[in-house]
Amino acid sequence: MANLALVSTGLLTGLLAVGLIFFVRAAVKDRTQTQVMAPAEITSAMHQLGLYLQRRGYWPVTGATGNDTQVWQGQVRPSVFLALLLSLLVGLSGLCLGLVLVSLKPEWGLKPLGLLLLAPVAGVFYWRGANRVETVTVRCQDNRLVITAQRPELERLRRYLSTPAPDPSPSPAAPTPVDRPPTAHQ
Repeated sequence: MANLALVSTGLLTGLLAVGLIFFVRAAVKDRTQTQVMAPAEITSAMHQLGLYLQRRGYWPVTGATGNDTQVWQGQVRPSVFLALLLSLLVGLSGLCLGLVLVSLKPEWGLKPLGLLLLAPVAGVFYWRGANRVETVTVRCQDNRLVITAQRPELERLRRYLSTPAPDPSPSPAAPTPVDRPPTAHQ
């Protein structure tokens, strides 16, 4: 009975470790999206966006203030807090998985506790993956701005331009009532 408890604990710990691996990978995932914004004055909004992006540390790659398309790039710096948090979580997960393996296979000795050494690997993986150049593309099309950038940057730009948030899932057209003759109740 004790062996069954150890095996089930090991299985659950292994599943949690797999979830943690996906969590660490998601920390460096590219979240580039495109959003359409309709400010009142397009030329003024393009100029304001240029100034805003310069203040945020972006530099122009192509396009001048008067052009229809502007491309900006900026260096994304990794978060020390997130690197430490990911290292801590992976270290705790490695320790827990190591303890379960020590309980399941006592003949292995304390070798499974070496999984604790994976902690710095997660921090380094995040640090290398998050340290990248981010691109923001602003295009003027049909009196609207089509902006392609990372999701958090798009949200900041939307708030800066004070445009309403886009509806993530447009609702289907409302069904029209079918012409039916009234039914008589008996």
